Amino acid sequence: MATPSPPNLSKTLSDKASNLLNKVNDAQSIFNPVTQLLDTYLGSEEVRALPPSSRKLLTSLCLEFKATIEQHFDAFVTGPKPSYIQKASTPIIALTNKTPSDNRLFKVLGPNASLLREVQEVKTGFALCTSSTANLLALEKQKAIISSAIGDCKIEAQEKWTIYRLNYVPKKVIIFNDQFKIDSILVTKDTISDAIKEYSSQVLTHAIQSQTNPSPNEYYSTWIVSFKTGAKPLKKNLKILGANISTSLLVQKPKITQCNRCFQWHNARTCLKSQICRLCGSGKAYREQSYYQLWY
Repeated sequence: MATPSPPNLSKTLSDKASNLLNKVNDAQSIFNPVTQLLDTYLGSEEVRALPPSSRKLLTSLCLEFKATIEQHFDAFVTGPKPSYIQKASTPIIALTNKTPSDNRLFKVLGPNASLLREVQEVKTGFALCTSSTANLLALEKQKAIISSAIGDCKIEAQEKWTIYRLNYVPKKVIIFNDQFKIDSILVTKDTISDAIKEYSSQVLTHAIQSQTNPSPNEYYSTWIVSFKTGAKPLKKNLKILGANISTSLLVQKPKITQCNRCFQWHNARTCLKSQICRLCGSGKAYREQSYYQLWY
């Protein structure tokens, strides 16, 4: 029995290219006279003499002609688009995906999951919230489990800071440079940290210039500095950087959001009450309002 010869790929490709070229030539012979006639009319003096409003309407009409001609040209060359029935009958090849593993932190902690109340997204990552200080201390002992579940991360407990506002901090100070000449430098975080450490023997935890400073032409600025809670309180007036700087303690107040279910002041994710009306506080009124919104 003779072995069948392999298909001639070059001839197959050449035949397809020849058929496609014949279709393009046929389409050009059909639609080219129409486009030439339209181009000739658009370049005539009659069109140039039209007022702008009429030319605007003619331009929109020409754009519709252009889209229609392109649509018929493409359909003549490549064939019509498949209908809805043809698309529906085409088999869909679905990729089999593996079921993802349950790697939630509540699942990983196992019997210690009750220590974790919720997880919130913050600017520096994620905050693991607990309901009490005892649960926080117990959750800190599970750092190894949490670290292995999350991956490459840094886990640390939130430090309690005492925050002060420093007012009337000069933007520049006069110093003697290395050549023993008078020079002026900008006040930075390190400058304030060194000055406070020299004045009160306290180490700053954080310092940042306030964004609510006066205009750039002013000579003074406002800084927010932080110390670890328990440190010696600052005096109301600090004589540093060649100025008399006033200090004020910032008291942090917890921001409590309003629940969108019962409209009390607590976290909505922990609310177990039924939905009520925001105006009258009735659950029946809320259900009637939802019914009318559904039908009207």
